[in-house]
Amino acid sequence: MKKLTCFLFFCFSVFYTFSQTTFSMEEVVHYLASPELEGRKIQTKGDTLARQYLVNQFEQMNVKPFHNQYEIPFCTRSILMAQIGELCSDNVVAFVEGTDAKLKDQYILVCAHFDHVGTAKNVYFAGANDNASGTATVLYLADYFAKNPLKRSIIFACFAGEESGMLGSNNFIKTFPEPLNNIKYVINFDMVGRYDDGGLCLMGTESSKILEKTVKKVSKKEKITANESASLFFVGSDHYPFYLKNIPVLCFNTGNDLKNYHTPRDKAERIDFAGMETIAGFAKEVVTELGNNPKYPVFKKMDETNIKKDNAKMMWEFMLANPNKFGFEFDREECGNEIEITKTTKKGEEAGLLVGDIVIKINNKPFECSMDFLELAKSEKEKPFKVTVVRDGEEMVVEVY
Repeated sequence: MKKLTCFLFFCFSVFYTFSQTTFSMEEVVHYLASPELEGRKIQTKGDTLARQYLVNQFEQMNVKPFHNQYEIPFCTRSILMAQIGELCSDNVVAFVEGTDAKLKDQYILVCAHFDHVGTAKNVYFAGANDNASGTATVLYLADYFAKNPLKRSIIFACFAGEESGMLGSNNFIKTFPEPLNNIKYVINFDMVGRYDDGGLCLMGTESSKILEKTVKKVSKKEKITANESASLFFVGSDHYPFYLKNIPVLCFNTGNDLKNYHTPRDKAERIDFAGMETIAGFAKEVVTELGNNPKYPVFKKMDETNIKKDNAKMMWEFMLANPNKFGFEFDREECGNEIEITKTTKKGEEAGLLVGDIVIKINNKPFECSMDFLELAKSEKEKPFKVTVVRDGEEMVVEVY
């Protein structure tokens, strides 16, 4: 009987061990970036499927919902998409309570946006790096800290609507059910899947002396290539609304990834998953240090000189990317891997361009999507511009002076 009991215990142990699944960031990225989710644009089927998936992940990890519900709905207008009216979605928010009687009423907010830009002209934009990678990292940390809680509590937020103007994070701030300064740090992950392209970029370390010291301390222990990112990106992600509320922030990313950013090329097979593991391990140590450090962080406003300079540069480049110089306009929201002329300029009309023409090349240079085209619009100067279009199924070249 004793031998039988030991044998049964052994069988149960083996079954239990193999029935436990190890969390996989790779699986998360592959699912969120799959064609089924159609690019996860706010207020679409993909948006809904992504939210359901995130809730399911938190439930499987036994990570509790924040304030009794995972999904926190919002409806708001977007300055970037004002013509659409109100946009509605849900942030997905979970919570691991701290272990210290005093510090557990203070929070570290660990966040990422899960949405992307959807589909256009029957092409879907997978958004593997932007930002399935960041979302997967948040889930990884939730899984870890559910088993290894800190003195401070941690909120894990997956924000909707970032691509439409940081709608989810702004509404999280507006509806936060406690004093906002209970959030002591915001740790944001946005595009962390290109570590192999130049390492980890960190922004916001100067917003708190404790943050700065913590990052330096962990950097000495962890083998990681860390750089400061372009200051332009600092204002373009979900940590920034919190920074404007005087909360110390730290954003993890791996560069702006202009070769793949907002293009159909941003797919799961291009992600550096080993690099994501490295970044997640580094972030785990940073959050652990911050979560167990009883010192109260003091917010420090950063020098915004470079931020303003880079934004001015971005606006200038945006103006240079105006397709009007090629003799036409197009709907940037609807552009997939083809550009349909919606309006011609005087020069374009004189050259023979027509509304409805499909533009496929500029000066014999093809492009895969609107982002590629805008890069051509910035760089091409040779006149006359040879605009290759498809009209009534036939390819033709129109010269625009």
